[in-house]
Amino acid sequence: MKRILFGTDGSAGALAAARHLSHLPHHRDVHVHIVAALAVHDAASIAEAALKETEEALGSFPGHVTSAMSRADSTGEIVDILLATADYAEADLIAVGACGRSALDRFVIGSVAEGIARHADRPVLIARDSTVSPRVIVGVDGSEESRLAARFAARMLPEDRTLLLLHALNSPSGVVPTVDPVIAGAYYQAVEQQIATEQKEGARMLETLGEDIAVGGHNVDTLLTIGNPAAELIRVAEEQKAGLIVVGARGLTRVDRFLLGSVSERVVRHAHCSVIVFRRHTPDKVSVGKQNATC
Repeated sequence: MKRILFGTDGSAGALAAARHLSHLPHHRDVHVHIVAALAVHDAASIAEAALKETEEALGSFPGHVTSAMSRADSTGEIVDILLATADYAEADLIAVGACGRSALDRFVIGSVAEGIARHADRPVLIARDSTVSPRVIVGVDGSEESRLAARFAARMLPEDRTLLLLHALNSPSGVVPTVDPVIAGAYYQAVEQQIATEQKEGARMLETLGEDIAVGGHNVDTLLTIGNPAAELIRVAEEQKAGLIVVGARGLTRVDRFLLGSVSERVVRHAHCSVIVFRRHTPDKVSVGKQNATC
């Protein structure tokens, strides 16, 4: 990773993103471009303070740091400015805080962060102001995007971080399609066989991917669970006090729209910790347009 675009408004969430960046392994050729994109009614002094606080949060950053201020009429324009700047700068990662100044609690994601997560054509770090933990949860579902997300996490994170590759099998419906005991028995048997097959395939997939990533020097653990994938990622991350969840923008159930998948969207909204939404870089630019929204 060599180019990072950092969008800030000086909020706690934005400063959390800066602290996350400061803990990543960087070299002198890494360039962080900070953009303080605020609404037009905000005073210039607020933008200047946001830039100064962000640079302080980055600490003794070994790479290059540049900064700029930008004004916009709406949240949508702020999103557009950040996306356009990321494209112009050929950023490898966009980093933003989970919520801005009017956040109510962790279950509220700022409209800027949500707009970036939905429309960015590259990986996005959505940071929450939580303690940086060496534990990182990576959601994998067998799709190529999830495998790339796991490898992306291994490349960008220090070797002292432990990556937990988590694969959650969706639990089958408890509804029996018939009252006939013979047919019901056959149905349950078929479900059990399907689960057993998926467990074997999932375990094999986790083992192969874990061995591949461990070659780079990381400690890699694997976990196979049964349940809603988003709920399992959030639950395990909380139980293990993880500092970061990495998830693909879409998995096997991808939709043909430029939106987050259901798993990534739920994780972004409800995780207690920071989240990286991985998306393979695609050069097609999409303008979000003007939108009236608040954090």
